[in-house]
Amino acid sequence: MEIDFRKVATYSSNGGWREVTVKEDNTTIKFDLNTYGEIKEFCHHLLDTAFAEMEMDEIIAYLTENSYSDEIIERYEEEKSEAA
Repeated sequence: MEIDFRKVATYSSNGGWREVTVKEDNTTIKFDLNTYGEIKEFCHHLLDTAFAEMEMDEIIAYLTENSYSDEIIERYEEEKSEAA
């Protein structure tokens, strides 16, 4: 599945808009989300869904591979060793 966010030139009192395109196989859907809050909720839902089936060690491996903050990883390792 491929998800693409594009800025749309339309603005309103709710802020700007983003056009979202979702492609999978030969199917494409498009919809708009406002930057006032809808886009944040949508992204949170995507993250929840993506990480829901992963073990914590898999998430840490992903964060490490993609150069996320060492502080997050160190904190997790400390909590993990304290719990053991």
